[in-house]
Amino acid sequence: MHLISRPADSRFPYLPGIDALRALAVLAVFFYHAGVDWMPGGFLGVDLFFVISGYLITSLLLREFRRGGHVRLGRFWLRRARRLLPAVGVMIAVTMVVGAIVEPDRVDQMRGDAIASLAYFANWHFVYADVSYFDQFQRPSLFTHLWSLSVEEQFYLFWPLVFAAGMKLFGRGRLLLGVLAGAAASVALAWILFDPTGDASRVYYGTDTHAVGLLAGVALALVWSPIELRRRRTGPLVGPILDVVGVLALGLIVLSFVNVNDYDLGLWHGGYLWLALVTALLIAVVVHPAARLGNILGQAPVLWLGLRSYSFYLWHWPVLVLTRPGVDVDLPTELLIPLQLALVLLLSELSYRYVELPFRGQGDVKLPAGWLRVARPALIVGVLAIVAFVGWSGLFASGKDRLYAASAAATAEKAVVVAKPEPKATPEAQPKPEASEPTQTNTSPPPADHPPRIYAFGDSVMIGAKEQLAARLGPGFSMNAEVGRQADQFVALVEQLKREGRTPNAVIIQMGNNGPLYGEFMEAIQKATSNVGELFLINDHAPVSWIDESNAAIEEAGEDWPNTTVIDWASAAAAHEDLLWDGIHLKPAAAVLYANLVNQAVREKVAFPPPPKPRRRASSKPQAGAAATPAERRAAAAAKARREAKAKRDAKAKREAAAGSEREDWERRLEMNRGADDQVVDAGNDPVAVVGGPDDGR
Repeated sequence: MHLISRPADSRFPYLPGIDALRALAVLAVFFYHAGVDWMPGGFLGVDLFFVISGYLITSLLLREFRRGGHVRLGRFWLRRARRLLPAVGVMIAVTMVVGAIVEPDRVDQMRGDAIASLAYFANWHFVYADVSYFDQFQRPSLFTHLWSLSVEEQFYLFWPLVFAAGMKLFGRGRLLLGVLAGAAASVALAWILFDPTGDASRVYYGTDTHAVGLLAGVALALVWSPIELRRRRTGPLVGPILDVVGVLALGLIVLSFVNVNDYDLGLWHGGYLWLALVTALLIAVVVHPAARLGNILGQAPVLWLGLRSYSFYLWHWPVLVLTRPGVDVDLPTELLIPLQLALVLLLSELSYRYVELPFRGQGDVKLPAGWLRVARPALIVGVLAIVAFVGWSGLFASGKDRLYAASAAATAEKAVVVAKPEPKATPEAQPKPEASEPTQTNTSPPPADHPPRIYAFGDSVMIGAKEQLAARLGPGFSMNAEVGRQADQFVALVEQLKREGRTPNAVIIQMGNNGPLYGEFMEAIQKATSNVGELFLINDHAPVSWIDESNAAIEEAGEDWPNTTVIDWASAAAAHEDLLWDGIHLKPAAAVLYANLVNQAVREKVAFPPPPKPRRRASSKPQAGAAATPAERRAAAAAKARREAKAKRDAKAKREAAAGSEREDWERRLEMNRGADDQVVDAGNDPVAVVGGPDDGR
């Protein structure tokens, strides 16, 4: 990424095939980060860049050393800074402002990421901050992609020192052996540190464990310098043979893009070495003057993108992170991804034309003479001022109470539900029967005397349904779910139950969102749950490359393991994607759907106590349909007669009281109107009606 080749560079022959490979690499990375299903291995485009960078940088160093017997390190580092810093500085400043407006609660994180990126320390910053490259369910850092620039810049800082010392002390041949030994050591260290049951980000981010691509490019330059190739004479068959080899290498790289996923075990056990060798082979072809493949690949549109590949890479990630489908933009991916690509291409052109070229003293933009002496330091000061203002001014912070609407799991990193104490009389669940014993699937078990003991283990998806699961699965339900939980943690939790001698009626596990379920991991889960009455495995719905592989492993377990049921959350979620925050995490309605699905599956296999009967008032009436004895009939008749007599007496007393009250009222009114010249008339039912007096009495 990052040397921008062009015909006007007098120090180096223009290599159109290199720019074509750059274009291929950035498109692969873009489509991988956009989440398209047909490019699960697009992240390998970064490794193409590593090989290209190692090859070109070493070729330049070798040319300078051959001319003067030394390398002017200060000038070399200054050229790198002029090429790389302006564009990345502008991107960081603009992204900081936009990110602070969109998510002000993450300003502290953005500030730290931006500073680490400007210092080209981002990869180790992400390692120490435990920022996963592969767990991208919540909105990831806006600067995650700058880890690769940090690896390259660290290479630019240290490799010229090693090169100059190695050439003077050991010579070119022994330096080559040292480079090959370093590449082998990097592959071995990655193999050792990679844990298939954990997150691979440490191995992926590490300069020490991800150096094989850079060193492969270095080794190729030491034996296949593009300047020296132009001085050699070749036979007529060299070109066609190279072209055939190059086409095969290109085909293997494309197959890797569309078939490899980011958790493929083979990658961490030598796969990156294999890719580096194939890429080096392809570069060897496209830079050779006798081969035609480089010119064939270097068509005008491809070269246009290749020249802008650095700016394209810088801007593609913020655009994708800030316009996530279904979260930030309510558009289908089929329409959104082309719009995102168009926006990235536009920003790449603006960055290349108005930032990259002018700050290198090139381009068509007319600027005053000597402006670079002012513009370069002004840009550095401006970028640092923006980062400081946004990061520390406090204007963009909105307090700790703001919720992340982008993800239901953003409000909690972990959720735990503890069951109520188990009654003394509760029998322990029986161990699983052998696989040959039939398991009932169509009828519910008979009622139990006490609530079953159920343990649930999950990740951020299960956190979103904590209350709903606890309400449905009763007082014997326990749950332990944590964001980003890895495979080894599931095994440890289930093994802990077994070590403590617990034999739960049921265990529920949702796993596979944060990494594929390898065979050895599934075997460990099966062994650890051998004492469980019923095992329920929940499959997943997540926008990650390994999800089909993980769900297939769960489905196979449901078919082969005894007393194991698969809860098909993947299909339910796919049918209700509008109920998910980001394609995986649960909105409130999805939490209800999730809990109902789990509850239904568990109750079909696990015995629960019958629901308590509603309490009724005691009644002296015999129940309908029951035969009464003669004594009961006589007692009932006497009680009825007493009730009727009492009712008659109460009615008579009420009538007499009403009549007495009516008479008293009549006498009172008559006394009030006596002596007045009023006319007394008969008013029917009314005792008295007074007309024409000072008070009508109504």
